Amino acid sequence: MSDIQFWYPVTPEKTYDDKSKILRKQGFIWLINIKTEPYEVMIDAGGYTFRIVFGRHSKGHFLCIPDWNVGCEILSYKDRYWNIRSIYDTGQLRYEDACAIGNALQLIELLLGKKGVSGE
Repeated sequence: MSDIQFWYPVTPEKTYDDKSKILRKQGFIWLINIKTEPYEVMIDAGGYTFRIVFGRHSKGHFLCIPDWNVGCEILSYKDRYWNIRSIYDTGQLRYEDACAIGNALQLIELLLGKKGVSGE
C-alpha cells in the first residue's frame, strides 16, 4: 500500500461562504487498489479511518464506506463540492470527514489519470 499525505480545506458547515473560517487539515491515503474498478483506498483524517470503495456503474459513479454504513452517488472524482455534499447528506459522517474524503477523491483522480484510467 502507498502512503500519501495530503492537506485539505475544511469550512465549518454553517459558515460555508465565510472564507475566513477555512481550516487546513492533514490526512493520509493508502492505495489498496487503483488498477481496476471498483477502486479501494483507506483515508485517515480527523482521527478516523475510512475504507472507501468507489467506481462507476451504468449511470454514473458511486462511493461506499462499508464500515460506516455509507453509500452514495458521486460525480467525477474531481468534483469536490458535489461529492462533499453527497457524502455529508448521507447523515452518517461529520462535515469535516466529508471534506477529507471529497478532497482525497480529487487527488486520487489525478493518480488514476496518470495510470491511463479516468474517473469520468
